[in-house]
Amino acid sequence: MNPTHTKSDIHLVIVDVQHDFAHPEGALFVPGAEQAVKNIADLLHDPRVTQVTFTLDWHPFDHSSFKAHGGIWPRHCVQFSKGASLHESLWVENFDRFDTHFVRKGQLRDCEEYGAFADPTPEQREWLNQGRLVVCGIAGDYCVLETLKNILRLRPDAEVFTAGVASIDGGTALEAYLSENNIPVFTRRSSPFSPTPMSTSSFNKRSVALLTDLYEITMAHGYFEEGRAETIVTFDVFYRQNPDNGGFSIFAGLEQIVEYINELHFSDDDIAYLRSLGLFSEPFLEYLHNFRFTGDIDAVPEGSIIYPNEPLITVTAPIIEAQLIETFLLTQVNHQSLIATKANRIVRAAQGRSVADMGARRAHNIDAAVYGARAAYIGGVNSTATALAGKAFGIPVVGTMAHSWIMFFDGEYDAFKRYAEIYGSSSVFLVDTYDTLKSGVPTAIRVAQEVLIPRGQRLLGVRIDSGDMAYLSKKVRAMLDEAGLQDCKIMASNSLDERTITSIIAQGGCVDSYGVGERLITAYSDAKFGAVYKLAAIKHGETFVPKIKLSENVGKITNPGRKRLYRVYSEKGHSIADLITCDTETVNGGAPFEYLSPEKPWTVRTFEHCTFRELLNPLFRNGQLVTKLPTLEEIRAYVRRQLDEEVWKEEQRFENPHIHYLDMSVKYYQMKMDLMKKHE
Repeated sequence: MNPTHTKSDIHLVIVDVQHDFAHPEGALFVPGAEQAVKNIADLLHDPRVTQVTFTLDWHPFDHSSFKAHGGIWPRHCVQFSKGASLHESLWVENFDRFDTHFVRKGQLRDCEEYGAFADPTPEQREWLNQGRLVVCGIAGDYCVLETLKNILRLRPDAEVFTAGVASIDGGTALEAYLSENNIPVFTRRSSPFSPTPMSTSSFNKRSVALLTDLYEITMAHGYFEEGRAETIVTFDVFYRQNPDNGGFSIFAGLEQIVEYINELHFSDDDIAYLRSLGLFSEPFLEYLHNFRFTGDIDAVPEGSIIYPNEPLITVTAPIIEAQLIETFLLTQVNHQSLIATKANRIVRAAQGRSVADMGARRAHNIDAAVYGARAAYIGGVNSTATALAGKAFGIPVVGTMAHSWIMFFDGEYDAFKRYAEIYGSSSVFLVDTYDTLKSGVPTAIRVAQEVLIPRGQRLLGVRIDSGDMAYLSKKVRAMLDEAGLQDCKIMASNSLDERTITSIIAQGGCVDSYGVGERLITAYSDAKFGAVYKLAAIKHGETFVPKIKLSENVGKITNPGRKRLYRVYSEKGHSIADLITCDTETVNGGAPFEYLSPEKPWTVRTFEHCTFRELLNPLFRNGQLVTKLPTLEEIRAYVRRQLDEEVWKEEQRFENPHIHYLDMSVKYYQMKMDLMKKHE
């Protein structure tokens, strides 16, 4: 077969991009792998890529290539281990649009297989003869080179994506082979689906200094007139209850907080408006005109799995500075954490099926739509229908058609036919405009057979937007399969959430992907997050004096003082609790550590054989950003890694989830009790 090299038929062969090779902590990390992986992940967003073949080292524990068994390599890519897993960055959004294959090699103890296709099966020969073949992966001087040699016997026109290759020898062997044999190097051309994400500050040029409650400004004025403007205080951001009575939440919105702090200032128009209120002195207005944030901020990493009543952000700054930023911090944390948490519930309900955010038109405003799409992506959705969010954040965008497209034409056949002629194998037909089973699906099948297949194309999918999704999807699946369209995907939309999706799957529904709108973007079932901002300590001299808010409602009593927050892990790496200590305490992971559970304070318990990770990390020092923020893809991968490796499955169930305990050191608990007694 002599394939036709079109813009839409790249067949990407990705060699051994696995944890042990691609992660710095991997057993056989290859220098340059991180950048190579990023380049491969970017290429996977190119609409020209329609087929992907992954090769994977898949060794038994006692493989002969390991040093412990006479070989030259450290133990790596052991079957079913984390080290053998595909790098998470390559599980790209819209993954189901690819024709995907997996080839495992090195499975026999005494068989070293650098090349994946030394003896290809008939089925593999068929794959390899399809599309414009492009090879990349790890390591260039071993498995990539040998796999390339295997492939060239079948496909002398194969190319190498060198930007997606990392080599132990720095690329010397592969480059020499390519040069000697005139192997073409694939160079990524620009693609409309691989944007360079712009910052949210470029998305939104508005001055937001006045995005604060008026009382924040009146209190700030009071502190100023009192001569207390420079008093240093500490505030904590925390929340009290997981949405939907879930077992955890996901922290999101930190990137926007960083941009806000970096750019925070009062414009001339802001000052003029405040002057017009007749509430503030001219010296105070001059203070605001020259305002810049000069304090310290610590925060848990964005994407962290979080729990009630623990500090997520700690602000230590002059009282006016700390007061004025409260509303914006809470706006971002409350909104994005809520949507990220809801999105993750929906994604977990889908059990690996693709989920797209389609909620912009039901969002409360433009910011809710765009930042909601960002948060949903952090929570695990695969894509968004909101083009502005795609542009702003680099989120993959999806779209099908509306009922109006079909109604515009004389009939479904004409509507589907014209769409197919324009969009080819990317076509997804909306089949419920008139009658899903009697009209929509039969017409979709007819167009696929009469228009797409003769052109060498396939129908990507059909979308059902009304009716009984479980029943209809089973009927539609049977009709498509009978017509030879087994590869045609079924998408469902229309008022979906985690409960309806769970029900569809439980009833044997045949839905491949879900478009979720209003119940995601508005967090329909529990539309609040409830993060608060409370004073924890005031600095007197060189000492921070703890402050506490008491309440008749025990749940509203705050955790006072400056503190540290740790996540506690078992020997197997599971997160078993979180721990609050005084900021002066040191936790030694190698020694037993005594703690109290606030639920059972009469019993002192001990963490033994545990490891501890401090969660609050420096973000700003003296008003300057001191850490590099992760990319959106890294935040998203962090969420997935925590849920896969750290968080108990019992915490992830929807009904009556296991409670993750927030414990306290003995010293911290006693300080809190002493402070409560003082104010009795």
